[in-house]
Amino acid sequence: LKGLTFQSSWFDELLSVTQSSPGQSFSGIITTLQSDPHPPLFYLGLHYWMSIFGYTETVARLFTALAGIGGVAAMYWLGKACLNRSAGYIASLFTALNYFNLYYSQEVRPYVFLFLFTALSYGFLIRLLRTPGKKYIVLYGLSTALMLYSHYYGLIHLLTQCICLFILLAFDNI
Repeated sequence: LKGLTFQSSWFDELLSVTQSSPGQSFSGIITTLQSDPHPPLFYLGLHYWMSIFGYTETVARLFTALAGIGGVAAMYWLGKACLNRSAGYIASLFTALNYFNLYYSQEVRPYVFLFLFTALSYGFLIRLLRTPGKKYIVLYGLSTALMLYSHYYGLIHLLTQCICLFILLAFDNI
């Protein structure tokens, strides 16, 4: 959170804040986003966040900063799901110190949401493969949908998950 508003907002951040303004209606935001190349989840979340906490630069950047902190926690959980608790600590440490994660956590753009929901999607996929059940199917589906509605690059992650599943099925490791 240090230096959250040290840099002044640039054009894309101002566009995000303007498109998500608390004065806009849900349908107004969706209509505005028809000319934007990004999915609506981030903008709708930012809209409701600013409606509750205020329409300021600090509040808008705090929204993404909290998602960045959530990404650190999600990386701990993913590392723990992949190997063990130590791997989770190392993954979260690297994420917390990663320049790009820090930078995009302080920018009012949807990139950190893609990171957060991608980590959750992979984590729930691993849990689903290890412990099949409705709970993990629902959580995997929800986290993957949130990933896809955060940024279209989520499609690349979904494709890699499908490839991994295909390889596991092909070699009968599931």
